[in-house]
Amino acid sequence: MKTFTRILCLLLCLVLTAGFFPAAAEEPVYVALGDSIADGYRLAGYTAPGSAPAESFPVLLANAMEARLIPLAVSGMDTDGLLRALDTQTYRSAVAKADTITLTIGSNDLLHPAIDRLTSLGQSVAEGDLSGLLTDLTGAGNVLTSAEAQEEYARHVTRFRDNWEAIISRIRALNPTAEIYVTNFYNPYGMLEYTLGFFSLHVGSVAQTYLDQMNAWLEESPSAGEYRIADIRDVSTNVCFSPRDLTGFDLDPHPDPAGHALIFRRLLSVRQVAEAEARYPDFPREAWAREAIGGVTALGLMQGMEDGRFDPEGLLTIAQVLALAARLHSLRHGGTAQFDQSYGSRWYDVYYKYCTDNGLIGKRDFRDLNQPATRAQAARVLAHALETEELPALRDVRQIPDVARGDYAGEEIYLLYRAGVLNGMNEAGDFYPQNNLRRSEAAAILLRLADADMRIK
Repeated sequence: MKTFTRILCLLLCLVLTAGFFPAAAEEPVYVALGDSIADGYRLAGYTAPGSAPAESFPVLLANAMEARLIPLAVSGMDTDGLLRALDTQTYRSAVAKADTITLTIGSNDLLHPAIDRLTSLGQSVAEGDLSGLLTDLTGAGNVLTSAEAQEEYARHVTRFRDNWEAIISRIRALNPTAEIYVTNFYNPYGMLEYTLGFFSLHVGSVAQTYLDQMNAWLEESPSAGEYRIADIRDVSTNVCFSPRDLTGFDLDPHPDPAGHALIFRRLLSVRQVAEAEARYPDFPREAWAREAIGGVTALGLMQGMEDGRFDPEGLLTIAQVLALAARLHSLRHGGTAQFDQSYGSRWYDVYYKYCTDNGLIGKRDFRDLNQPATRAQAARVLAHALETEELPALRDVRQIPDVARGDYAGEEIYLLYRAGVLNGMNEAGDFYPQNNLRRSEAAAILLRLADADMRIK
């Protein structure tokens, strides 16, 4: 009986104290809406709408956010189709519980007629039927460029604008708080041109005018304040058209894995900027600084000041540059950007020890670590946070106007210029080595060092 009583008491205690234990954090929900681009069409592993190939940008983004992905993009969907879908219980339920929503829609409103015509033409060529090729090409040109076609495209753009406002309104009615990220439109046929005799067909120029109008609408629409735009206009595809070389035929306008990786990076960058903007009251307006500060904050390489500001115009001391170099070097070698600052009597002692222990600097390199760092000093330290093979040359930089190779930090500065980490302070490419380094400038350099995809080519 006593044993039974003790068990009851134990159970009662567990019941009474259960509310004091914190509930497990819920996994954030990410909903991907859109067309075949967001659906991952063309990628390995794609089988049907919602199959979510591993290389698709929604899967990459969900992994980066550690979120549960609900893939609701459908290949071939246009804005009419998405509006209808948003009336179904499946979409309404998913959108209502989303923390993050990406929206990739509208290309099919404009491009379907042209794509269908070109695909039909290209398929006949790929099958070896070259008869009537000139007639077919001229016919395709008429379809794309006639007055009737131009009027049709203009109607498509108007329909897109109307539907776009309705889509955003419907999403917001279902979910007033979710972060919405929108991708704009790239031209898959921008470089596609074919010439036969006196006939020349430049496919990309036909649609560009209308794509430009649609991209402008995303920025200017009444609902623009409800979302953030990821600029993917430079996404490349493998589109090519060579009737004389049938192996060169590919009119598929969808991104390959590299294209999806670029879309993912752009979306992630926009998300990081949004988080940093909410965090820092003095977040800058310049696009390059916003992207850089958002990126290094997310990586844990730089943080704000004690008063919560980022202080983009503030100057870095040599000690602070050492801290940045130590964090970056640690991350690149499997460590973290977090250091135990209880070591030593000064906040920067742990970073100085790490930099000297790992050969980033020599013990006699700097006399006063509290002095503002020059740009040359920062370049010398930060260049050694990475191995030389991690800084391959992306550009042929033979001369920097105000830096000679034999100058202090000259070799490091030239290395970083060639690697696309540094780009100069003006059109001439001057580095201004004796100027002090601002925090926003340090963020840009640091992000390019940490993320090779951000380097200047």
